[in-house]
Amino acid sequence: MCWTGFLSQNIWAIIGSILFVLSDSILSWNLFVSEIPYSDILIMTTYYTAQFLIAHSLRLFPSFGKYSSGEK
Repeated sequence: MCWTGFLSQNIWAIIGSILFVLSDSILSWNLFVSEIPYSDILIMTTYYTAQFLIAHSLRLFPSFGKYSSGEK
């Protein structure tokens, strides 16, 4: 996920993918290593921010909306 964000060369996708990896890392650490204080807030904040930034990165592709409207 993170590698794909960097390959896109889109700053929003890069930051979003880093936050997504951070969210999964906090979740994994909390489940398998030791408990992290306020992990539920950290996990959900980083996860939803990552999702928003990845979705926001699609706005920068002008051809993305062209196919959904039926134009070629």
